[in-house]
Amino acid sequence: MKNIFFSTILIFFFPNLNSSSFFTNDWISIENEKKYFLHKYFFSKDRHKRRVLEFQNLYLSSMNGAMSIELLTEYDCKKYTFRLVNHRGFSKFNLSGKLMYDWKGFEPRAFVGVPFASPAKKVLNLVCGYTRKINF
Repeated sequence: MKNIFFSTILIFFFPNLNSSSFFTNDWISIENEKKYFLHKYFFSKDRHKRRVLEFQNLYLSSMNGAMSIELLTEYDCKKYTFRLVNHRGFSKFNLSGKLMYDWKGFEPRAFVGVPFASPAKKVLNLVCGYTRKINF
């Protein structure tokens, strides 16, 4: 029930994620290469868990032909783990072009440990408050 409500909120508040003004104003690069991004207004909280909207530009297209992927990820600040809740692929960079696939409605994957020196670790540290420095 919680996932259905959350998906409804996503569709209502973010109906067109690939518009250029939406991209330039609301996304934060979490590393210097401008490959991994985090939506700066999307840190929902449920006690020690945080759900965030992220995306990644790919250097090579995926098997499904995607050049960028949007991820709805849940981080557990207490256990230092994360899991994928939703996943969509787009044919061009910055969530633009044709929607190549949408994993909407599948059961979220199990929580797994956050790899050391990964973009997921940077996001977890930021959304859980372990890192406070970020340029908005």
